[in-house]
Amino acid sequence: MNTKTLLLSMVAISCMALTSCSNDEESPNPVETRISLTSEQAEISDRLQTFSWQLLGTLYQQAPTKNALCSPLSIETNLGMVLNGMTGEGKQELLSLLGLEGMSDETINLFFQTMATGIDNETDNRTRFTSTNSVWYRKSLSLNADFQSALTQYYKAEFYPVNFTSGTADNINKWCSQKTNGR
Repeated sequence: MNTKTLLLSMVAISCMALTSCSNDEESPNPVETRISLTSEQAEISDRLQTFSWQLLGTLYQQAPTKNALCSPLSIETNLGMVLNGMTGEGKQELLSLLGLEGMSDETINLFFQTMATGIDNETDNRTRFTSTNSVWYRKSLSLNADFQSALTQYYKAEFYPVNFTSGTADNINKWCSQKTNGR
C-alpha cells in the first residue's frame, strides 16, 4: 500500500486537556516541576520550540484580532505519530519543517513518550493533564504492523477502523469527550 494513500486516509487525533480544578480553599504557591530529559531529548525540545513559535506566529498572522487556543505540543505529537508512517522525501520534508533533521524515529518517539508521561506525573493536585491518542482509518485499509506497534508503544494510541460517514465526526468527538472527562 502506498504511504501517501495511507496517510491521506488516516486521521490522527491527539486530545490533550489541561483543566484546572479548584476548591474554595486558598491555593498554595505553585510549585515548579521539571521533566528529566536526556541531552538528545533536550535538543529536540529546543528545536521544537522554534517550530512552536513559528506556528503560533503564523496562526496570529491569520487572525490577529481573534482569540484562539492552540497546543503546539498536541500538533507536534500528532506530527510525531505521522512521521512513523512516512518514508522518503515526504518524511525528510516533515523532519525539516519540525527542525528534527538527523534525529532517529526512536529518539523522537521517546521524546514524545517522555513528555506525555512526565506531564502526567508532574501535575499538582489542582491540575489534571490528559494525553490520549487515536488513529481513525478507513476500514478497507490495513495498517503497517511497525507503524501500529510504534504508535501503541510510544503514544499509547488506540486504533479505530471505520467507514467514514457523516456520523464519524460525532463518534470522534464523543471519543475525545470521554477521554478528556467531557472537557
